[in-house]
Amino acid sequence: MGQPAGGTVFALFLPLAMILGAGCERTGGTSATTEPSTRPALTVASLSPAATDMILGMEAGEHLVAVSKYDLGKPGLRDLPVAGDYESIDWERLGRLRPSVMVMQVAKSRVPAGVQQRADQLGIKIQNIGIDKLEDIPVALREIGSAIGESAKAAAGEAALQRKLEEVRKRVAGSPAVPTLIVTDDSGMAVAGRDNFLDQVLTLAGGSNVAAPAGAGYFSIDREKIAALQPQVVLQLLGDASPPAVEQVRRFWNSMPELPAVKQGRVYYLTESSILMPGLKVGETAEVFASKLHPPDSRPSSAPIQQGNL
Repeated sequence: MGQPAGGTVFALFLPLAMILGAGCERTGGTSATTEPSTRPALTVASLSPAATDMILGMEAGEHLVAVSKYDLGKPGLRDLPVAGDYESIDWERLGRLRPSVMVMQVAKSRVPAGVQQRADQLGIKIQNIGIDKLEDIPVALREIGSAIGESAKAAAGEAALQRKLEEVRKRVAGSPAVPTLIVTDDSGMAVAGRDNFLDQVLTLAGGSNVAAPAGAGYFSIDREKIAALQPQVVLQLLGDASPPAVEQVRRFWNSMPELPAVKQGRVYYLTESSILMPGLKVGETAEVFASKLHPPDSRPSSAPIQQGNL
């Protein structure tokens, strides 16, 4: 899935809504209606929060007619009906909505049996995106843009993301890399290793991933391993975690007072809803990381400019 596996978020991304005809799709007591005359020619059901983020970010939200359960309550979704998630799909609802495209984010080996056949029966094109690394984001963005007839908007979104990431690179250029641990769930033990978008964003923002030598992707480590890694900073990613979940993980870190990050007061609890999402808001994630690793008063007054791309 290209996201951290943990209790906080990693069943990534989605948005959608609008219906055929004059009826209403309802979910959780809310409803959304769209007049047939205003419905775009190409509509999309997003079963990926990252895809939803990209569609909204490229200002093409009018194409959405359904979203995943992980998108509920997010701004800009107009109470769209839920069409499933990466594990299950509401084919009955999709049969009523008849989107042109259904966006998924599932490893090819894990696509549920019969999905292609059911989609073909309903005349729905499947767009299965893959996002593991930072450079996969613009590729997925272009694929989605092409699928919904919004290639120009996708290109504009990609350009804006590139600019934001370059701004962060320039801002931290010349600053020493800060040994950092990226934690992806509320247990305090699920971490991001190397070769994933969070590791890349950390590096771009002026950090050095202390868990990178331990493995690729996302995995769990124990307290002894955390103590051995000696992070100077802990970026505790919590997404939309509840206050009790945040308090639980605070207790975990407070129980390790000798850890350099704890001793120096540099455990940061990041609860931005998009903090675990490899979408267009990844530029904002880079900005947040950089602000914690290199506060304004800690950066060199004059730093060389570095160039780079996704």
